[in-house]
Order: sequence, then structure tokens, then C-alpha cells
Amino acid sequence: EPKNSGEQEILETGKKIMVEGSRLYNDGKHRFISSHKSPIYSADGDISGICTVILDITDRKKSEEALLESEERFRTLFEAANYGILVHRNFKPLYANHALADLYGYDSINEITELESTAILTHPDYDLGGLLHHSEGEPLIADRETMGVRKNGNKFWEDRRSFVINWDGEPAVCSIRSDISTRKLAEESLQKSKEIADDASRAKSTFLAAASHDVRQPLQAMGLFLSVLDDKLAESSVGSDETIQSLVARMNDSVSVLTGMFDTLLDISKLEAQTLTPTITEFSVGIFMQRLFGQFEPQAKEKGLGFNFESTELRTLCDETMLGQILSNFLSNAIRYTDAGEVIFRAHQDGDNIRIEVQDKGIGISKENLAHIFDEFYQVGNQQRDRTKGLGLGLAIAKRTADLLGLKLTVTSEEGRGSTFSIDIPKSE
Repeated sequence: EPKNSGEQEILETGKKIMVEGSRLYNDGKHRFISSHKSPIYSADGDISGICTVILDITDRKKSEEALLESEERFRTLFEAANYGILVHRNFKPLYANHALADLYGYDSINEITELESTAILTHPDYDLGGLLHHSEGEPLIADRETMGVRKNGNKFWEDRRSFVINWDGEPAVCSIRSDISTRKLAEESLQKSKEIADDASRAKSTFLAAASHDVRQPLQAMGLFLSVLDDKLAESSVGSDETIQSLVARMNDSVSVLTGMFDTLLDISKLEAQTLTPTITEFSVGIFMQRLFGQFEPQAKEKGLGFNFESTELRTLCDETMLGQILSNFLSNAIRYTDAGEVIFRAHQDGDNIRIEVQDKGIGISKENLAHIFDEFYQVGNQQRDRTKGLGLGLAIAKRTADLLGLKLTVTSEEGRGSTFSIDIPKSE
């Protein structure tokens, strides 16, 4: 006999019925059950009874409730975010938060989700394909700066971070968006200012490099006049006056220092103006080094330093003049900053290269200073800015010249124990 209207309906129509509900069991616990009722037919085709199958669906119900709670928290976080969040599948919007509607100037979220395509939110000059598509099974996380378009047609710079999520059981793209127009304008302004400064620096360097001959003439003339003055004084009655001799000597020293400083500034100006072109020739490294050794040996002897030269028979392909300028700086510094001991000038093969080294037992360089020694106007051990020790451009020029030649410079040093400056040059066959 039917116990309720549902069973009565099964007996009358043959329909199957499924009912879900909660039931209190003898152990005092509520459980969710699913009741499936279906008709039982006799051999002659008449409904003779009802079959009831009861399933415990407590675990499934708990999972569904947890999922609903998770989705609710997810949506709450989305709505609380102060940046725009858009979820779409194949450019069809599925969800947007209020911050996104505000970002693009729409009055409501529904205006966003009713759009035919999210592509309308991006300026047509900016490609969407590489950012918003995803491969099946392959996670996508993409950051991009692009140009957004508001409802009123105004353009603005935006940052987008997109990644694939599961939305209603299927993959979709979640895109987090924010307005970066202020930052982009600042970057563009900074770039323009940098370009103006670079142009001015290049113009200055080009002028100095081009005018070097004309500017050197007064200095050369001054040196010549002092030389003539020295000769005339020697022939006169005041030539033996120690005060006069001291003044002339100081004037000669000043002109020498000024000439050296000016030559240094012109050298770095030529490098900045990129007016120097290397002339690559093949030459003997040993003969080349012997010539430099002869130039600096008198300076080392004058300071009472040992100056050792270890030659080589190797040959190289390089710009001999530029290489000489680099090594002259190394040797000059080694002698200048070494008060006792020796300076070693040597070369040896290092793989396919030849390594030329200048090693001294001088004041050395601290770890803090070592990172800055190739900076312009940076000097170690010259806090008083004594201009007889140069401008602090020598190593900067050496580094730029090495970069122009594509050569590697290496420095090792220990404060109080000395330094080793080396350069690697190609070995010719």
C-alpha cells in the first residue's frame, strides 16, 4: 500500500522519484540521505510494488557546503579588493568586481559581464592573443603592461596579471588589473630628461674631441714660453736666484699637470663621443712590453722601487696604441702608489688569450673601494684631491678603452699588501 502521495504517484504513473533530506538516526546524529524510488513490474507488465534505495550522502553534502562557503569567501575577497578583477573564458566575461567597473568607467558590474567580448577593454593597437589564451593542462601566469580603454573612450596605461583558474568546473582566465598611468608618465618624463642629458653630454664630448687641437695650442705655447724664459733667466744675473728658480720650476710643474689633466679630459671625451676607431694590427707582445718597460723604468728607479719585466714571444692582434694607453695607466698607478718593494710587469698565455699583468706591493685597495675604481673621478688614497695625482679618470678611461676593444680587465687587491691589474688580449695564430 502507498505510504504517501509520492508513492501513490509511482503506482499510478510509473515515474521514478528521487528525494534528498536529513534524518535523525538512533545514535543521535543527523545524516543526509538520498532516497530513490522506482516501480516494480510484474510478469504481465503491471506495477506490483515499489523499490526504494537509500544512500548516505552526508559526505557529499558537506563537500558541497564547503565549496559554497569557499566560493562565498572567494567572491567576498574579490569584492573587497581595491584592484580590478575580471574572469573570462574565450574573451567572454564571466565575473567582474566593482573595482574593475570603476577602473573602466562602467556604472555597474552587469555592464561588464554583458559585454560581448573583453577585447573592448583593450586598445586595438595592443595584441591580446599571447596574453589571454591558455593551453589545455598548461598553467599560465603572464604579466603585461598594456593600454586599456574606458567606457567613454579614454585610454590609460594598465598593468595586468593573468592566470588560469577553475571556474564552474572549467578553465577560465582570471585577470588582475590596475591603473599605472601616473607611473608611466613619470617614466616617460624621466626617459625624455635622460635623452636630453645624453644629447647634451654627447654634444659636449663631440665639441671637446673636435676642438682638441685648437685647445691644446695655448697650453703648448705656454710651455714653450716657460722654456724660453728659463733659458733667458739662466743667461741673466738673476738666473741663480733660488726664489726665481723655484717660481719657474713651479710654473713648469703647473703647466705639466694642467696639460696632463687636459689630455685626460680630451681622451675620455673622445671615448664618450665615440670618435675613436680601433686600428687592429699584429705585433709582438714582448717587444711592445719592452718599450713600455723602458718608458717607466726611470720613474721606478727614482722612487727606489724594483721593476721586474717578464717577457714573452707571443703575438697578438690588437690596437697597439690603445693597449699601450691602458697598460701605461696600470704601470703609472703601480709606481705612484707603491712606496717600497717592487712592481712586476709580465705576460703569459691563458687559453686562447694572452694575459698581461701589472703587480705591485703598494697600498692596495679595500673591498669597498674595489667596486668603484673604474668610476669617473674616483681615487683611492687621494682624499686631499692632490691634482698632481690626476683627476681620477685614468682607470675609467682604461675601462672604456678596453670595452671599445672588447677586452676583459681584471683586478685583485688586498688592502695594505698590493694589487694586480690584468688585461686579456687575443693570441694570434
